[in-house]
Amino acid sequence: MDRSSLAQRRKQIREKENDISKTNSSEKAIKKNKIVKGKETTRSIANKDPPSATTLRKGEYEPQSVVPSNTNSPQAPFPSPLKGNFSSKPVKVTTAYNPEINAELVVHKLLQRSQFRDVEEYLQSVTKPDLFQQALVVATHVQELKKKHAEDLETLDQELDQYQEKYRSVTSNLAERKQIYEEQEKEKTELCERLERAKEEIQSLVSTIREHKNKFKSLEQTKQEQVQIIEEMSEIRRRQEEQLNVVEKENEQVLRFAKELQEQHTKLQAQMTMIERDCKRFEAELQEEQETNSKLTVKIEQKDQILEWMSSELEDARTQMSTLQGQIQLETISRHSVTQERDRLQQQYQMDRQDWKSTQEHRYTLEKRKADEFRKMDLELRRLSQALSRMRIEWESEKSQREKSEDRLQELEIFFDVCHVDTEPLHYELHDDDYFYGG
Repeated sequence: MDRSSLAQRRKQIREKENDISKTNSSEKAIKKNKIVKGKETTRSIANKDPPSATTLRKGEYEPQSVVPSNTNSPQAPFPSPLKGNFSSKPVKVTTAYNPEINAELVVHKLLQRSQFRDVEEYLQSVTKPDLFQQALVVATHVQELKKKHAEDLETLDQELDQYQEKYRSVTSNLAERKQIYEEQEKEKTELCERLERAKEEIQSLVSTIREHKNKFKSLEQTKQEQVQIIEEMSEIRRRQEEQLNVVEKENEQVLRFAKELQEQHTKLQAQMTMIERDCKRFEAELQEEQETNSKLTVKIEQKDQILEWMSSELEDARTQMSTLQGQIQLETISRHSVTQERDRLQQQYQMDRQDWKSTQEHRYTLEKRKADEFRKMDLELRRLSQALSRMRIEWESEKSQREKSEDRLQELEIFFDVCHVDTEPLHYELHDDDYFYGG
């Protein structure tokens, strides 16, 4: 994989994580708002209920109703609100629903009466409007409970749908991340293989560098030996030059002597021409001179042989000098090539070393990034698992509350049906009384 593709995948993963975090934060804010609203409603209800609760506990239950003008009836527990305005005409009984009455306490009282089995005494002591008022309170309370439970059920269904959608999205995200993790593992294996190959190549390069170092050391040794040979040859050349200088001096002396002899020979020839007349007289001298000339010729021949030998030696020395100069040039060329090879090997070694360092740094950074990404994924998985467990616990608690509320509704419906059956004859009597007083 290229670096560009890896960078794009990392960007996609980060964008997905940011989207998930945003959705989780928005859901948490919505839940907090719901919880705060529910707390405020419960607080308002609790603040509204206590006065009615205190009145009912003390037995000061006062339903708002319009009572007929006949105040002498023994069943009227409360005085009439119309004092002094007594009329002979009967008044219609109208019951009004008082929202301040605590319906839960009314239901609790009725249930207690059914448990203590004093319903008949209570019905004899309580008037019909009070019973009707209590029935209205219970009915309105039951309707409100039904509405509340229906709303709660709708909200619970919506929340369950939302949780299911979240669970599906989380599972899909987990599957995608699992695929991404598998791909990253494959890439990691490929990178490990590449690193192993790079290590093998580095080892081979190190071995070649060692071989080159050994060769360089051997070349340096040969170079030192050649330098020593060159120094020895230079000393030999210096000695030969000294010998040549000596031979040249001797040659110059011989040439001077030959010139002198030639001059003497010319003089003698002149004298011979001049003394031909005196030949007889100077025969002895001539013989002696001839002998001296023969001796001189022998010496000259010997000196000519010596000159020829010295010239041959000079030619040999010159040939040796030329060969030494060629060897020196070859040694300089080989030395220059060896230095170039050494510089090239040093540059290659430095480049290989830099590449190895860059590969090591890149491998270290990749391993560090992958470890960080794996930690982040592990933390995200733990957080998601915790969220799932919390959601399950909340769902189970909501389910249990729903079952309890349904059971409570069923009990209230049964109680309402019983109260309705008990209050039907009272309703008929009230209608008859109204009709009678109205007629």
